[in-house]
Amino acid sequence: KRYITLAPKATLLGLAFRLFDPENLLGRGEDVGITLALVPTDHPGVEIGRRHLPAGASFPNGPTRGRDVFIPIDWIIGGAERAGQGWRMLMSCLAAGRSISLPATSA
Repeated sequence: KRYITLAPKATLLGLAFRLFDPENLLGRGEDVGITLALVPTDHPGVEIGRRHLPAGASFPNGPTRGRDVFIPIDWIIGGAERAGQGWRMLMSCLAAGRSISLPATSA
């Protein structure tokens, strides 16, 4: 993803990804679904690109990439029980954030 605020300074990356379990180890089929994890930026396969300066932004922005990144089950937010529930978790956080910011900006 491009233009991630503070990516060039980050040591931990919050990641939403589609989890595949070809051996059905979790017991939920091969395509488990959208899952959230916290991944160290120095983990093999994770790449943080050079800083971008869009419109003179004061915060460092930069791209993040990953290729063949192995994510241990311990890094999944909520553990194995929350695997595949990332979309629900994201929408819940988005709704909470909007419920806080909307009244503040509507005066």
